[in-house]
Amino acid sequence: MMMSRLANLKWTYAVGFVLWVLLGACAVSCVRDAPRPRTWTGAGSGDALVDAFFETPAENASWAWPRGFLGPQFAFWELSTDRLHDKLREEVRRDVRRRVASGEDVGDAKAEWFGFLPSYLGTIMPQAMEGHATEGHCYKEIGFEVDRSEEVGTELHLLFFLGDKREEIFEPCVETLVIFSGNGFKVLNFALGGAHKVTWDTKELTSDENWYLYERGLHVFLFRKGSWASIIRDAVRTASLFVPFATRDVNPFSERDNLAYLKEYQGIKPFMEPRDPARAASPLQLNSSLIHSGDFFGILRLDGLDPTLAWATGSTTGHTAVALMRPSVEGQGELHVCESTAKDAYWDTNGIQCTPYEVWLAKAQRAEHHVVWAPLAPEYRRKFNEVKAWEWFEQVEGLDYGYENMIFSWIDTVEMNYPCVPPKFDRCMSWILLEVLAIFYDRISTVVAQKMWLQALNKRVGTTGLSTLQVIRKFLEGRPQNEDKTLYLSELPTIPEQDDWTYEMFPNMTMTGPSMVCSVFVCRTWKEAGVFQEVGSNVNCGEFTPYDVHKLQIFDPSFDFPEQCDRSDESSDEGTRTCQIMGKYTLNLNDHNTVPLKEHMAEGCPSFPPKYEREKDC
Repeated sequence: MMMSRLANLKWTYAVGFVLWVLLGACAVSCVRDAPRPRTWTGAGSGDALVDAFFETPAENASWAWPRGFLGPQFAFWELSTDRLHDKLREEVRRDVRRRVASGEDVGDAKAEWFGFLPSYLGTIMPQAMEGHATEGHCYKEIGFEVDRSEEVGTELHLLFFLGDKREEIFEPCVETLVIFSGNGFKVLNFALGGAHKVTWDTKELTSDENWYLYERGLHVFLFRKGSWASIIRDAVRTASLFVPFATRDVNPFSERDNLAYLKEYQGIKPFMEPRDPARAASPLQLNSSLIHSGDFFGILRLDGLDPTLAWATGSTTGHTAVALMRPSVEGQGELHVCESTAKDAYWDTNGIQCTPYEVWLAKAQRAEHHVVWAPLAPEYRRKFNEVKAWEWFEQVEGLDYGYENMIFSWIDTVEMNYPCVPPKFDRCMSWILLEVLAIFYDRISTVVAQKMWLQALNKRVGTTGLSTLQVIRKFLEGRPQNEDKTLYLSELPTIPEQDDWTYEMFPNMTMTGPSMVCSVFVCRTWKEAGVFQEVGSNVNCGEFTPYDVHKLQIFDPSFDFPEQCDRSDESSDEGTRTCQIMGKYTLNLNDHNTVPLKEHMAEGCPSFPPKYEREKDC
């Protein structure tokens, strides 16, 4: 049920969520609901319990991997759904038989959003002499290195050592690790301390796989939650945030969880609070003549995706749009709301589009959007050429949402743009995890890779048609000799996106044009209309996140909002005033109208949670 639900979500969530989930819970495709931790008791082999776990909602089943289990190693060619399902099913069956016989308890841990996020422990280089030591979930020390006491042949021999078990950990406690290289991955589960030998198959490697193994090594990741039961529970709880993404409405449970998720994971104050029910019941009936071309709309839907984008980028919005008047020879034209979005359960039009204002309000209300309006300052309204803006819109109308480069507007720095999990915010995404997942997905789904990152990576190394593994090889082979490989490779996604780059669009790859997510489209509209003329053309809108858009100091700090306008941030500084026109909860634009225009802005800005502290001009 879980995977069928995910399959209905649009590409942004489906791919983004799976990238973070698959390595941490490769068994998710086999379950239908959250397993409930319990003690296995009773006679028999336990096969019926396994069948219940895989075939029906897991009301009466839970499991953890066997103690000391060292596998399987998956090569990419093995990763069909049936093969993966069968391998996992057999391992679970063995484990259940053991637990039925012994009556062992399966430990529990509090489920948390994105709690399955693994920590990078280190890289084993096949020819290196030194090893690694770090802390684990169950053991205070985890060490790993190449075992040089045996010949290599067609296998690498690795040693893992677990020592000094934590007294406060429940029994049985399992250390769950994953080793990854360019030709596959291996799952390791240790419940016993001491030394463990692990083999890595090196037969029949391609040239690129062999290069990756000996130049980049074997990357080791640790799942801090330990048992697979806990990891899967975290994955299921995270998926529950996104349920409204597959529905027309936002259910009250997901709404509650998304509000708590934003407050706990982001920490940007003031938090969203309930509005006056009378005001929240329907959109504010503004005189549309108050809204001018170029005015900004900040939008948030409590559907999992918008809050996650806000968490990752440090914004209080997950979507943005711009007002644009359609020119008319008969006088003032009709006001439209223009945006880059996608067709899904709650929005019926795909791609770059302009919708008449009143029609858009009705659609946004049905979708349960939270919307604030921010007028441009008079000087920028005068600069805004709505004829040029509309002509440019007609050139790009209907282009697909900008999946192809959406990651690259967000990642500006080597390590300060990746979201982290509370309470310590020390368990974070990282480039090396994205590197691993990008290679993984490129090998099992070229469609996902082409749509989400591969075209953009090729542009950054001046190539076309290379795989993720080949792009990495090409980039690293050009590095200065004294540069650290991992640090240098981490700079690859930080290379600024150029507005003149064009992409082949899905689904049929026959449409070519600029790839623009919502914030990039808003910025490009302003750029084409002349808003940035004071800094010339040296602004790459492809680098703009929603935060980068609404922080620009181009809005009117003294706009005379009408009395009925609900200014949700009226207690804030004058420069940050906006008008909320829709939504059950208050929506504030953080750092709104605070950063002056400058050349090459937004190309090197950190977004590290929970406070997202940045330099004043960033």
